Amino acid sequence: MDLPCNIQFWDTFQTSEKVHDIKPVAGAREGLIKLLSQEKSLISITGRCDVHKPWTYKALEKHYSGLISEVFFLNAYADLSSHKITQTTK
Repeated sequence: MDLPCNIQFWDTFQTSEKVHDIKPVAGAREGLIKLLSQEKSLISITGRCDVHKPWTYKALEKHYSGLISEVFFLNAYADLSSHKITQTTK
């Protein structure tokens, strides 16, 4: 029985500036290639908002070209609640 797996292939990082790239986890590309060789279909699920779609696609293409078949955006914090949380924890 094949079970879905969860692999983190980019790392999160905090900054006060807008960042239009991702920070790949070391060895992630090789791990994704190994999964593809086992006939796995790879998708990316991210909490990023829809407004981040263009640069997220660009970053995925830059670091993981041809490896990801679909990307799903959960549109988390589209109401700016993450910004409010950040402001209260400073």
